[in-house]
Amino acid sequence: ASAGGAMAWTAVLAVTDPPHGVTRGITNRSGHLAALSFAQSPLDFLRDFTVLVHTQGTVGVHVEGHPPLPMLLLRAGQVLGLDDPVVVALMSLAGTGLAVAAVLVTVRSVSGAEAARRAAPFVAVAPAAIWLGTSDDALTAGVAAASIAVMALATDPTGPRPALAPVAGFLVGAAMMLSYGMGIAAVAVAVLGFARRRVALVFVAGAVALVVLLAFLVLGFDYVEGWRATHAAYVRGISRLRPQSYFVWANLVVWGIALGPGVLAAAVWLRGRTAIVPVAAAVAAVSASLLALSKGEVERIWLPITMFGLAAGAGAWCGAHAQRTVRMLLAVQVVFAVVVATVFRTPW
Repeated sequence: ASAGGAMAWTAVLAVTDPPHGVTRGITNRSGHLAALSFAQSPLDFLRDFTVLVHTQGTVGVHVEGHPPLPMLLLRAGQVLGLDDPVVVALMSLAGTGLAVAAVLVTVRSVSGAEAARRAAPFVAVAPAAIWLGTSDDALTAGVAAASIAVMALATDPTGPRPALAPVAGFLVGAAMMLSYGMGIAAVAVAVLGFARRRVALVFVAGAVALVVLLAFLVLGFDYVEGWRATHAAYVRGISRLRPQSYFVWANLVVWGIALGPGVLAAAVWLRGRTAIVPVAAAVAAVSASLLALSKGEVERIWLPITMFGLAAGAGAWCGAHAQRTVRMLLAVQVVFAVVVATVFRTPW
């Protein structure tokens, strides 16, 4: 229900920016869809991908900033006749639903079912939906969150499911091939560390993730070299014109906008195990900002981190007037998101 509600909320916010709100971020000239012609031969594309990234201006900045899996998925969709921008936008909405469900499964595993129920409305209805519905980073957020959720299920001390460990590893590998920005690893460490999970299963998942990376290496794409090429493209691009002294705090301000004032207010009341997941997300965001891994555009780049940060909404249920507080903070979230979507320019 939370996943379905989040997808509907995301779609509503996207269409508030006509005429192409739902597909705007997917069809822009720097996006993956605009460079799809380079992936007509997937094997050649994998072998040439690093060179394409090194060659300035050949592909858009979104392609330069990601590993090749997003392009391969779009090419597969094209083969199946699903390359229409609206279909790709629906994939982003599906990633949104997956991310919401995965975050709640993770919170339930770490902090209990009550914490997950309390967090659910805040995870489902947030200003972050503005960028979930207008960028292809939503799919990355969904896969990355799913990898952590499946690992939490596989190693749950109250009822471990060892058979899910390889699935978690496969999803980790897929997430790494969707994005180099694995700051979400801080959330994974918190989920596994605080809960004292089974180390053997973590190694199994890690081994499967490594197999995924090796499979891409055999097919022609070196993950490490790809990251280096992306970093070089990042340094020679607009990053050199963006002062770290400004973005080190501006990133966090924009992240706070994506979370929404309701979630930020609820975070004040977080206590005990309920705080584990959102605090880990905050650590990931602060670390990414201090290390200058991103200068701007974090409203979409940090979506995997943002989804787990939204779990801070569970703190709103503390106090004598919990239900009234929750209703008020959710109303603030909705109004704030609508204002940001309709009044301000949100290019992604």
